[in-house]
Amino acid sequence: MERIPLERAIRFIKADFDVNQQPCFFFVVGAGISKPPIPLASEIIDLLRKEVNDESIVEPDAKAPLFHRYSWWFRQAFASPDATRPFLERIMLDRPISEASVYLATILTAADKCPARTVLTTNFDDFISRSLSIAGRRYRVIDTPKLLDRYDSRARIPQVVHLHGIASEYDAINLESDIEQRAEETLGFIARLIGDQLLPIVIGYSGWEKDGVVSALRSVLFDAQGRPKPLWHNKHLYWFCYNATDVESVTSLLQDHPSIYCVVPRSALLQPPATAQIRESTVSVLDPSAIEEPTLPAAKVLRRLCRAFGIREPDLFADPIQHFINQIQTLFPSVESKRLTQAHEALSTLLAADLQVFRIEEELASGDLDDAAELFCKLSSSAVGLEPAHNQRIVDGLANAMQSSSLDSKPAVWTKFLELIAACGTLGGAAIKTLRARALIGRGGALCKQKQYSKALVDFGEAVKLSERDDAMAPFEASALVNRGFIQSNIGNHDAGLQDYETVIRRFGGTADPDVQACVVRARVNKAFRLGELGKQDVARTREAITEYDAVARAYSCKPSDTKANIFARTPIGTAVALALNGLSFQNLMLAKHFWAANPNDLEIDAVIARGIEAIQKALERNPDNHMMLGNHSYLEFLRAKRVSASVDEARRILSRAIEIGGEEARGFELADASVNPIPPDAEFIDMIGSIPAVAPGARRTP
Repeated sequence: MERIPLERAIRFIKADFDVNQQPCFFFVVGAGISKPPIPLASEIIDLLRKEVNDESIVEPDAKAPLFHRYSWWFRQAFASPDATRPFLERIMLDRPISEASVYLATILTAADKCPARTVLTTNFDDFISRSLSIAGRRYRVIDTPKLLDRYDSRARIPQVVHLHGIASEYDAINLESDIEQRAEETLGFIARLIGDQLLPIVIGYSGWEKDGVVSALRSVLFDAQGRPKPLWHNKHLYWFCYNATDVESVTSLLQDHPSIYCVVPRSALLQPPATAQIRESTVSVLDPSAIEEPTLPAAKVLRRLCRAFGIREPDLFADPIQHFINQIQTLFPSVESKRLTQAHEALSTLLAADLQVFRIEEELASGDLDDAAELFCKLSSSAVGLEPAHNQRIVDGLANAMQSSSLDSKPAVWTKFLELIAACGTLGGAAIKTLRARALIGRGGALCKQKQYSKALVDFGEAVKLSERDDAMAPFEASALVNRGFIQSNIGNHDAGLQDYETVIRRFGGTADPDVQACVVRARVNKAFRLGELGKQDVARTREAITEYDAVARAYSCKPSDTKANIFARTPIGTAVALALNGLSFQNLMLAKHFWAANPNDLEIDAVIARGIEAIQKALERNPDNHMMLGNHSYLEFLRAKRVSASVDEARRILSRAIEIGGEEARGFELADASVNPIPPDAEFIDMIGSIPAVAPGARRTP
């Protein structure tokens, strides 16, 4: 079962059609095609809870598969299909049709460009039928599997088969037992379609192990012993997955079958790389963040299919005024064409900007930046006048698209944002300036992640210039300075890096804005880390690093701990405090070794080790499974034990835990630490490190 992006899937589907020059697919569609007018199963559960209105009724297993829960709540709410039908009618009939249904109807009626004329649906709504009626084409509806004998494989009109019935009929099937029984009626029919060499295109459907669709696919794709069978001529079926969770569902249902293409958002193809924490855990633009999961909506899939097959945009979307005028002319041919033409011109002038801006908003929301840029360029070059409200909608759409983009996005994605922002430059205003600064910081971070430091330095520098001396842009200026300082430090320009950190601390230290404060925390932690790195042979710099780390821990330990990273601060303040405490412990460790090397009898050594242990224990309260923190704790406990000639068993236990969690990386860090400012006990600590057995991958020991 191979994951492929949307573009590749559509290219393959078009190639199959070009070879056959006739419909060679059929659609299987589920609830995703009727979203948002019709609620999804999880939303229907919420409606059923309200229908039951009895707090004493509690689900036996709230973590059960969604469809089990869905069926359970229907049984609590309604005693029979007769009682269920009004509820289904209320939430499904006479609702505005979905965009995806209109695109599907457009494909089904596309004459010689039609890749499929049959659609099977598990939905109870009538959106597909209504969309076909709007298109003004003949079609056949089979609203119950009891009438499957009406299906005509030679028909040249669209055929819609409701596998579970429709909301307005008594035999609507929506419970597990009902669907399992109905599967026996539909399994053979679906298998015959595939046997006639029609390939399924599955959209907006997540599947259930015992329904007719999955049962039919299993009968075709596996032999009696459960071994995979390839489709004819090594063909593939296409399962368009809304998100990564759907991929997991398909994999569990059909066992990673090689004849299935799981079509996913391109960004879902990329496995985010593991982000190792930097020693002392300096806060950097490389820190991971909480990101929104990429999705592939049904409307986007069908819109792209239309485009690939050269099928005209539905009139309802491309020119809705003309669409309704055509309807009027069909129903009332006596109406003067001149009057209708005048009405079209007047209304189109009023609505053209709204419609085009709406399309731009849609493309931005779905992540199609190229299409959004193309639409905006067309809009800019047209005679359509934009009002301030239109400008604001475009700017808001851009801002929302950027906000929902992953901080791990590739530089090319941020470059597209910058190009689109440049195209929108005519809109002017502070909003465009803000968006440009945000995109520059985003691209700089992405370049930094790829170690393209020189290019990242340019982006952060430009963001600083764009933002400086503008109070409203303070979060952007502070973020750009911290990131630039990080790069300067990492390419060896330590003084320049420290200067950027100090600028942020001096200029923004008293600012109340939480985004700016997050940058100040980053600057202070990064500054302390850099001072510590430079101070390994310099007691004065080590003390300075301790002072800076201690200031962060004292100033922010009691503040509310945010949990989500953002474009300004890739590390939440709560995490930064833990890193500061870890840095504080490590620098105390280094200071103790300085003193020990100079004079093993120095009484201050014990006090420094004690302060280091106190700091690392507080850090571990916040992050108990951090192997670097555990490593620092182990080393400090070892030195404390050696000071009083006590057992080092506790140090060994903690070190074993660190290596269990961090593996050979943790072992390497501890060996490196022991080599800094070596003192006599280090030889024994190095032996201890080497004596800890390696942990087999996947194995776990009890803490």
